[in-house]
Amino acid sequence: KTSPDCIDGLASAENWPDTVAALAVFGIHGDIFVNVMRSLCVILQLGNITFDVEMHDGEERAIIASHEELETLSSLMGVSTADIETALTKKFMTTRGEEFTLFLKDNEAKDGCDALAKEIYSRVFDLLVTKCNESTEPKGSPTTEYGTISLLDIFGFESFKVNKFEQLCINYANERLQQKYVVDNFQAIKLEYEEEGVNVFDFSLVDNTEVMQLLEGKLGLITQLNEECVRKNGKGEDFVYKFKVVNSDSNRMIQDHLHRPYEFGIRHYAAPIKYDARMFIESNLDKIPTGLLKCACQSTNPLIREEFQQLSNKLEAPRSGGLKKRSEASKHLVVTKFKHQLTSLMSLIEKSRTRYIRCVKPNKGMTPRMMDHPHTVSQLESAGLVTAIVISRESFPNRLSYELIMERFKFLAYKFHDCHLNSCDIKVDSKTLLSHLLAGITADSHLGRVDPFSCGKTSVYFRTGALELIETTRQDYYAERAIQLQAWTRSLFTRKHFLTLKQGMILFQCEVRCWLARMAFTRKVRSAVTMQCFIRKCLAAKELVHRRNNHASTVIQTRWRGMKPRREFKTVCKAAIRIQCFHRMILCKKVLALKKEERDEHHVMEHRMSVIQQNFDD
Repeated sequence: KTSPDCIDGLASAENWPDTVAALAVFGIHGDIFVNVMRSLCVILQLGNITFDVEMHDGEERAIIASHEELETLSSLMGVSTADIETALTKKFMTTRGEEFTLFLKDNEAKDGCDALAKEIYSRVFDLLVTKCNESTEPKGSPTTEYGTISLLDIFGFESFKVNKFEQLCINYANERLQQKYVVDNFQAIKLEYEEEGVNVFDFSLVDNTEVMQLLEGKLGLITQLNEECVRKNGKGEDFVYKFKVVNSDSNRMIQDHLHRPYEFGIRHYAAPIKYDARMFIESNLDKIPTGLLKCACQSTNPLIREEFQQLSNKLEAPRSGGLKKRSEASKHLVVTKFKHQLTSLMSLIEKSRTRYIRCVKPNKGMTPRMMDHPHTVSQLESAGLVTAIVISRESFPNRLSYELIMERFKFLAYKFHDCHLNSCDIKVDSKTLLSHLLAGITADSHLGRVDPFSCGKTSVYFRTGALELIETTRQDYYAERAIQLQAWTRSLFTRKHFLTLKQGMILFQCEVRCWLARMAFTRKVRSAVTMQCFIRKCLAAKELVHRRNNHASTVIQTRWRGMKPRREFKTVCKAAIRIQCFHRMILCKKVLALKKEERDEHHVMEHRMSVIQQNFDD
């Protein structure tokens, strides 16, 4: 969720430097940047203007109720408040050289204010797009044509309780894109089926040619609406009446006697829609009042002043009369501009490789991890995906040539006793073989239950699941033969493995017997060594006793001879220690006497210092 103070978790004040830097990259800085920002402020301020009603001689007149907002708008545009108020609340008409002033009602004044805001927004948007294109265009390149990777994001099909001019334009654009989608995905398949002589699916389920003819044909909605807008004092009721009368034979026109004079219905590819044409004429004209146009031309903002001067020059350009005048006037209508822009867009799409991405909202509340199935299915139906899936099921997703069918599946004829493939026509043999393989199997279609395959001139076309069934039968045949080969191969490998085990067992027995004999020999050798060790131990013990006796007498003699010198040495050591102690005692006494003298001197000095300190304090 967003708020005026925070957008996507980032405060506007924090995001502002990034916005300024991003615009500067595309050359929007300095005076241009200031003019763009002031223009945006003018757009926002025009939305703050409120109107009230004043009765004058029994006539309703619009007056501006928010004077503070008017003064702010005046400072932003650089136009006096009186001029702005006059342009918003009055209308000037010139007839036979005389100028008349008409007072607008509050709703008319609000519509004019909104028209001015939309026109300024359109001019600012065009300026930004132009600057971005100039900045991203390669400089110094010898070619003027470049490859592009473009992303077209549009509103989905719209159906509200009251559908106005905006919904008509959006649904018209969706019809054109749906036509492109049908051509890309179904038209080529339809032509291929017709060339092969295969029964074509119900192409009318996805074909919206009749809707497009109703909208942009010679006598279609766009033509009738433009005619009514060019005609003086045109009304929405008159447009609806003419549109219904001229296109009464169209299957896409909804003829409902309960419709009001200003209502009409169209069966779009997604759903039937009822439109309210009361504001179609005004929305299609989207004309800025002359007073507001002159007021904008007086603005001190160069962006607003220059753009509206160009617009004023276009409107004041001389035009020829008759049919050329009406044709020239229709070029400036909104629906005509929209049609030309849409045609240009479709021409660009035709030159590109198109990929379609359908965006589906899981729920109306934009709640994470929650799926509203009725709402989701409704979107899929409106997008035409459900119908496309039905057509895909009725079509033939797989096809094989007759030669490839006989090459892959001819051996399966052995399963049927009455399947004889001895004709000279490969088509007949293929049909006979497939009839036996797919016997008793049918598929759903708008025509009822139909065969799961259809034979064309060069290929056989299979419905969904039919080719998979035949491939499964083929795989089962190969699986059975593979099992037989595996059984024979496994028997060979098993016998070979048995012989290998037998030879290994014999070798293992030899090794075991050798090991047992080696262990017996080792035990005998160990016993002999043990006896030798015992005998050698007895002899060594006897020798040890003899040597111990001789060694003890030697030790006694050695100890006795060393006893007297050891006593003399200890006596000398004790005497030396006493002499050292006496000498050290004398030295310590001298040090102690010195420390006592130093202590007495220190006490005397402290006493003197205390006396001096006391005298100083006194």
